[in-house]
Amino acid sequence: LWESSTVSGTAGFSSASGVNTIANYNPGTGSVSTWYRRTVSSSSCPVSISPAVLITVNPLPVVSFPSTTHVSCYGGTNGATAATVTVGASPYTYLWTDKTGSVTPGISNLTAGNYSVTVTDSRSCSSVATVTISQPAAALSLTSTSNATCDNASIGSIDLQVSGGTSGYSYSWDNGAIMEDITGLAAGSYAVTVTDANGCTALHSANILNYSSPAAPSASATQQFCASASPTVSQLVASGTTVQWYD
Repeated sequence: LWESSTVSGTAGFSSASGVNTIANYNPGTGSVSTWYRRTVSSSSCPVSISPAVLITVNPLPVVSFPSTTHVSCYGGTNGATAATVTVGASPYTYLWTDKTGSVTPGISNLTAGNYSVTVTDSRSCSSVATVTISQPAAALSLTSTSNATCDNASIGSIDLQVSGGTSGYSYSWDNGAIMEDITGLAAGSYAVTVTDANGCTALHSANILNYSSPAAPSASATQQFCASASPTVSQLVASGTTVQWYD
């Protein structure tokens, strides 16, 4: 009869799992180190116990990535990570399968994506672990709507729309303004730099157009019509653009 113990080579023995009454016992796959011994008994002889044999099960390396930097700007390459091993027998070797075969614990200059490393300890036990490098969902994007001015007056405005990046935006207009939308503008071109919470920037420019007011219509102060023509206001003669008479 084969017996096993996870306590020591002299105590804690009980019947081993599986088929344990054959001479060549196969303990199968184990998860912890275990002692095995064989007991032989007969009706006429005392029990014979073999010396305990220890089968050592070495733990696999446990890999984590506590030091990971995600990509700050959409499409950027400033991601970085490093594998930390907390279980296993040092020294360790590293092989990154997604970073041109790097063999160092840390890798950098990463785009967004998944990166896997195989860590092997001094007992040749290996573990594969994967880390995900993320990035903002969309690139920082700027659009605007402009309202024109008339007769060179400073009444134009620009309504800026910001999307993407990481919220927490700051604004720097080339006229010194630091708010999102600007008003009281004369005709001309205006540029803005928007910076998000991660330090990503985007540039945008908008034009304020100037329109001249139409010239006032002109007409003779005295115009004569025959009484038989039943004259109306619409028959008065005037020059100008889109003239509208009021009586």
